[in-house]
Amino acid sequence: MKKIVLLLSLIALSFTLQAQTLVTIQDIQTVSSTTLATCYDTSMYNTQYVKVRGTVVMNGGMAQSANGRQVWIQSGLGDFSGLNIRFGTNSPTSPTDMLDLIAGDSVEIVGYVSEFQGETQVTPDATGVSVIGTGTVMGPELVTDISLLNDQNRINNIVQGEAYEGKFIELQNVTVVSVDNFATSPCPRYSFVVQDANGNKINVSDRFMAGRVPACGGTFVVPNVGDIYTSIQGVLLHPKNGTCPDITWSSASQRGYELHPFDASHYVINSASPSITNIIRNHITPTSAQAIDVTADIVDPDGSITSAYLNYAVGVSNIVYTQVAMTLVSGNTYTATIPAQANTSFVKYYITATDDSSNTVSQPDVPSSNQNPIFFIVRDNGTEIYDIQYTPYGDGNSGYMNMDVTVTGVVTASSFDLGYVYIQQENLTSWAGVFCLGSGLAPLQIGQKVTVTGTVKESFGMTRLENITTASVIGNGTINSISLQPNTFSMYDFATNEQYEAMLVSLYKPSGMVSVVNQNCDAVSPNTTPNFGEYRLGYDVFDPNTGCRVLAGRQTSSTFSSLNVSYVNDTIWSYTDGIMNVPAMVVTVGQSWDTVRGIMYYGFSNMKLLPRDNSDFILVTGMEHSLTANAYTTTYPNPVQNNLWVSFNAQASAGTLSLELYDLTGRMVKSTELGSGEGVVAVNVENIATGTYFCKIVTENKELVSQNKIVIVR
Repeated sequence: MKKIVLLLSLIALSFTLQAQTLVTIQDIQTVSSTTLATCYDTSMYNTQYVKVRGTVVMNGGMAQSANGRQVWIQSGLGDFSGLNIRFGTNSPTSPTDMLDLIAGDSVEIVGYVSEFQGETQVTPDATGVSVIGTGTVMGPELVTDISLLNDQNRINNIVQGEAYEGKFIELQNVTVVSVDNFATSPCPRYSFVVQDANGNKINVSDRFMAGRVPACGGTFVVPNVGDIYTSIQGVLLHPKNGTCPDITWSSASQRGYELHPFDASHYVINSASPSITNIIRNHITPTSAQAIDVTADIVDPDGSITSAYLNYAVGVSNIVYTQVAMTLVSGNTYTATIPAQANTSFVKYYITATDDSSNTVSQPDVPSSNQNPIFFIVRDNGTEIYDIQYTPYGDGNSGYMNMDVTVTGVVTASSFDLGYVYIQQENLTSWAGVFCLGSGLAPLQIGQKVTVTGTVKESFGMTRLENITTASVIGNGTINSISLQPNTFSMYDFATNEQYEAMLVSLYKPSGMVSVVNQNCDAVSPNTTPNFGEYRLGYDVFDPNTGCRVLAGRQTSSTFSSLNVSYVNDTIWSYTDGIMNVPAMVVTVGQSWDTVRGIMYYGFSNMKLLPRDNSDFILVTGMEHSLTANAYTTTYPNPVQNNLWVSFNAQASAGTLSLELYDLTGRMVKSTELGSGEGVVAVNVENIATGTYFCKIVTENKELVSQNKIVIVR
């Protein structure tokens, strides 16, 4: 014990001494061009504690939200001189709260260096932010050629661009080539792409409140395709892509170097093109007998509209659009009609407008292939879940975004297990599930067939049905989980993964069991931060990056996993981000199950499985632990010859526990009472035939405590 204490003391002393060594921002950020050419841009101080000084570039509280403790510091205008300082939003730091920092402050930071989604950042420790002086507010460094950052396909130039990561820069005379409404819930969020005179492109996004529209608490005015900015300023971030992707997160969200303005003055617009907004069709889901009238508001801020056209095509692969002239019907509102189409037809469309300065824009910007068209499916029998989920386009957005729809499905998760309601369309194996939110869902139970009306929203790539006030139960239905191998979801791939979003999935191995291969998918190295509660199930314990992420024990405004699942990657989730309803059992690498079920969710660039409760961990081999809110049980051995031992500890509310044994056809072959309170009981199975059986332990009220498979052998 003394040796262990001594070792821990030496480790702590090592960190303390290390933190006392002052390093520069350049020390942390600099990577040689030779190393960068190999796509490796990780700081040499990654995972280490450091002390670093710099000048604060922006006021505290400007990033993401009013309480966002994230700033950037810089040391001069040279290469590798910018750095992200991120503490999160929950706790202030002392002696200075990051929210109180002011642009121009000279600060000393003691903290931990890490990499997150391609970005080097320092997380201050509890006493890690000190103002050591005040100075001049730092201005931006002019970048005259976007090719130093990205090429014409927005692929990062990591060898030259990495020197600008985290720096305050300025671009001049750039043109908007696409606008992306990448989230509609809880409020609409936008990014846009600009290009320089040589066609090199960069994404401009909204890490700061300056980039948020009024509905999100900001003042940002969304530009139109074709608008020209005299200048745009902001800090440069680096989600890697192209020839240098980040293997730790999804390629779907890798955008190359991108710019984040942090003040309204950073957007200086020169000339404006026509604006096309409020595009509406008269039938959300038309029948084969209904023509579709499409209207839009079209204005030119500094001139007049000379022409407007509706362009439509029928068929996913059809790229030949029919052009129909739009008619001005009142004010700035134009309209045109798409003729009725056959049942199940896939119909897509966009609008084009030209002003008196010969500026032509399209909304969405389909002709330049920067955006996808608006689309719908013709249905004689009304909208289906498939319709609001299916998309052939890689952004994953629904064609019914922001529209009110009525759909029918079977409940696959409820407030009683996962904590959130999902419904799924029967008899489909893809594009059939949807996440439901609203006040009228609480009573629903798994297996009920329901009809709901809600608004289709996108929340960072996850399609949701929101504002549901009532849910009509029209009967019962059956949903069989889709059996898939864990490596299907190792890294997000649209063509393979998107079709399973919000569906009930079972992870399995064709021969053998699925195992925990990584206890913390997001740790920089084993047993280090960050920890977002996700572990990985796969086949090979020596391959921690192959398999499906699993999340349980966390419920926040952006994390929607179950509090009724015991299997988590750290005991902190018992009381952090929600209070778990069951005792926590920390998973370990090598722990195995025959099958693990749950709802497939997309968030933070990855697919992940959300088990609903402990019964979704099926067929544990060896010794089965099952935990509920009011009972703890263990069954062993497995396989078993004569006596199956059951250890239990149940609260009084559980009443008398019983064991039920079923064969694979579902026929009960044995039922016996175990008792109440605490005990160990031997259940004799020697008269039951050799084979595989389902073993269930239930409370007096038939609440499921545990379920696992046992094998009886002779």
